[in-house]
Amino acid sequence: MAESYPRRDQARGIWKINDITKNIKELGTYPQGSSKALFQGGNTPSYLNTVDFVNVNNAGNATDFGDLSVIRNATGGVANTTRAISAGGYNGSNFLSTIDYAHFATTGNYSDFGDLTVGTTGIGGTSNGTRGIMSGGQDPSTKTNHIQTLQIATLGNATDYGDLTTGRSTPTAAQTPIRSFSATGLTPSASNVIDQKDFSSSGNSIDFGDSVSAKYFAAGGCSSTRAVLMGGGNGTDSNVIESYEMGSKGNAIDFGDLVTSVEASGGATNMVKALSAGGATPSVVNTIEQVTIATRGNGSDFGDLSQARLYYTNSASQNHSGVAEDFPRAPELYSPTGQVLPRGAGVGFAGILSGGLAPSGVDVIEFVNISSAGNSQDFGNLQSADRHANQGTGSSTRGVIFGGGSNGNIENTIDYIEFSTKGNAADFGNLTLSKRSGAGAGNQTRGLSMGGSTDASPYYTNNIDYVTIATLGNATDFGDLSDGTDSGAGGVNSTTRALLGGGII
Repeated sequence: MAESYPRRDQARGIWKINDITKNIKELGTYPQGSSKALFQGGNTPSYLNTVDFVNVNNAGNATDFGDLSVIRNATGGVANTTRAISAGGYNGSNFLSTIDYAHFATTGNYSDFGDLTVGTTGIGGTSNGTRGIMSGGQDPSTKTNHIQTLQIATLGNATDYGDLTTGRSTPTAAQTPIRSFSATGLTPSASNVIDQKDFSSSGNSIDFGDSVSAKYFAAGGCSSTRAVLMGGGNGTDSNVIESYEMGSKGNAIDFGDLVTSVEASGGATNMVKALSAGGATPSVVNTIEQVTIATRGNGSDFGDLSQARLYYTNSASQNHSGVAEDFPRAPELYSPTGQVLPRGAGVGFAGILSGGLAPSGVDVIEFVNISSAGNSQDFGNLQSADRHANQGTGSSTRGVIFGGGSNGNIENTIDYIEFSTKGNAADFGNLTLSKRSGAGAGNQTRGLSMGGSTDASPYYTNNIDYVTIATLGNATDFGDLSDGTDSGAGGVNSTTRALLGGGII
């Protein structure tokens, strides 16, 4: 959970109300962040491609986000902080292998990501921010125990990742940063099984414990330690909320009750709240209920979906426990002594150091307060575990890190960080070519990656790429240096001009 603002044991300088107000309204450095949840597809009973979203932090009605590429229900949802994915589903006649994705930052229709290994509906979806895991479901022949995986930042098809202990559809998903959980489901009878599986390696899941009652089509949510199961079908107690502690094996216990008995609703979470949206009572409803995960108790009203619907098994939540490190933290740097000032308007206080060799590559991101002497502090981690010779730039709110070497390879990866929210870097897009040891420069709008070395002759490149810092996406060709240059000195620029000095040609 985010810490209070300001944090008195770490803040420096004189804190003034007008400084904090300016952080919130003008600079965007107050750590309050969005926490979107997307409710993807479903049926009314007609099959839908509709996607609604809410900000889980604030109660209210859902708003239209865009559309899936095809109509379907019972999709599996996974996400990191920037990208939402909808996998599989059923359109009334076919079990689908479709995987779609969209970016939380921009509303709009979903795009093609790849395909599941087989058409499957009723999947349970979990994520640790890097890897998505889709568990169970139903394919044309059976309730499946199949586990599939994908890398959220990289488009492509899912691959096999092991099996559940029993084949079942509509398992209710939860996750910690290291483990994926699949609870209850349809076998075809109602199940009380809770499985766990590590994100880090392929292999079969193992038994974790049992739910209080066998059920299917329950909605789920979780903090970094506790998972909740909300409603679900077994014919008797579909208003029941259960919870289990994910840190140690054991059975679920009673948590409280929903306002309304419901099954086939969609679950969402932001680590603090869990939502149950829509479903059947037995009539189809548009109601969204909320519970506070840390405090056992009954559900309460949150708002409404744009239309009544059911059977959209797992939502995609931007801030869930798998990406807890991206949740807003205590803002030691942001006001008044640490605010990052716009380029050309003064000197920023936050200096970022990322990656390097020690002696092997590292994924560490650290920061220093440039305005005062002192040791660096941990900021988060890059996407790649072995990363060096990358280059960076940034605006007053966002840092961008280009390319670099990783595990003996040269990368075209672009990472980004938000200065106002310390945590791990997320995927921004890709350079036009893989390179390392280039030079970065930028102004408030545009970031440049200049020169560097590639993995193909003539090795030293004269390439200059650019990105628009505020908009996620791939880099575009800007022009060329006078010579192919490796290890040049960059980071020198005004609001209109960038300089590159020295280097190897």
